[in-house]
Amino acid sequence: MASMLPPVMLTLPEAQEEFHDLLRKLRDPHNQRKLIDWIKYNWREDDEESPEGILRSIATDIRLHLPIEAVLPSEKIIVPTSGENSDCDPKYTRHVDSFLYDNELLHELTAKGVIESHYCVQCGSTKTKSLTFISHSASRAQIAYMYNVLLPPLDDDKVLLDVGSRLGPILYGAYLYTNVGKIYGIEINGELCRMQREIVMKYGFQDRIEIIDSSIEKRTDLLATADIIVLNNVFEFFMEPNEQIKMWKLIYERVKKKALLVTCPALDVTMESLPDNGIDMDKWVQELDVYNMDAPDMPTDDPELKMIHLYEVINPGKTD
Repeated sequence: MASMLPPVMLTLPEAQEEFHDLLRKLRDPHNQRKLIDWIKYNWREDDEESPEGILRSIATDIRLHLPIEAVLPSEKIIVPTSGENSDCDPKYTRHVDSFLYDNELLHELTAKGVIESHYCVQCGSTKTKSLTFISHSASRAQIAYMYNVLLPPLDDDKVLLDVGSRLGPILYGAYLYTNVGKIYGIEINGELCRMQREIVMKYGFQDRIEIIDSSIEKRTDLLATADIIVLNNVFEFFMEPNEQIKMWKLIYERVKKKALLVTCPALDVTMESLPDNGIDMDKWVQELDVYNMDAPDMPTDDPELKMIHLYEVINPGKTD
């Protein structure tokens, strides 16, 4: 019976030399670059020092300082009157932050009764309906999808801006998953800015992340210079429709050509809920396909992930 040979174990220099040999065999520099990108996107570590592990740790830290709904008294929530979230009756809607409470933890807390999940349709009866859960943050799964699947590689000469960064998960994800050189989070709530800065300092992110306590109206320079702008549920629950239109017009006019916009929900969904907004979507942006369809263990058909869309600005807008 033939004996099984033990696997060949390489030293680091030997592995590096074999890798260089493999790249040389590809010859085409474009394919060499694609292989390097493929390795970067598809290599996964699952420990406390991995991006996933660090984001879990950050979420644990933040949960200690916030109520479950992760909405501060200093924040004013405005229930949408149009669009797909106009049915969010405050009596039957609960704000549960998806970054802080993933589906597994949410299920555990609802099972224990810590978070209610149903309401009584008729008092004294057994008729119940499910409550609606709303989050104002991207989940950790959405963050991983955004940087590992949706976007192309972000190099150190690029600038990323998160408008309305709140707890900062988009910023921390950009730091951990990409090489993007500068990461700005602009947030109008001073308490949230302080919390973000504490996380940035604790985890040593201050070399690339900067938190700006201001409104985007006062810092249009950031819109004009950013290469990637993230707009995650940014205005809908915090502004009246006329103010939302004002903000979107500002973005429409100030972002530069070829800038990438990451939005949740899709831009057309947002614009449909804001009629007479003066924005010509067809001339302004084109939607881009997912960059890395080969990412492992990443269910790109997941409805939660499909809510996130990527656009390239093809013609900076001008409104009347």
